[in-house]
Amino acid sequence: MDNQVLSNTLCLHAVQQKFTRAKTIGANYTEEKTQNRIRNKDKEIGNIIDIKKSEKARSSKGYEQWATRHNLKTAASTLV
Repeated sequence: MDNQVLSNTLCLHAVQQKFTRAKTIGANYTEEKTQNRIRNKDKEIGNIIDIKKSEKARSSKGYEQWATRHNLKTAASTLV
C-alpha cells in the first residue's frame, strides 16, 4: 500500500499505524504545494548554509563539516 491521503487532513503511510494530521506537518505540505514541488523537482535549488553566521556550525565541528559539504554539493548541482 502506498501513501494514502484521506480528506486532505489525514495521511497514512504503509508502515504507520497511526494517522498524521496535515495541520501538524505545516503549511508547506498542502496537496497543491506538494504537487508543485514534485513537478518542479529538477528546477529546485537547495539552501546554502551561511557557516560563518550559523551558531550551530560554530558549536559543532561535525555540523560545520557537513554544512561545508552540503554547500559544495548544492553549488555543484546548480552548474549542471
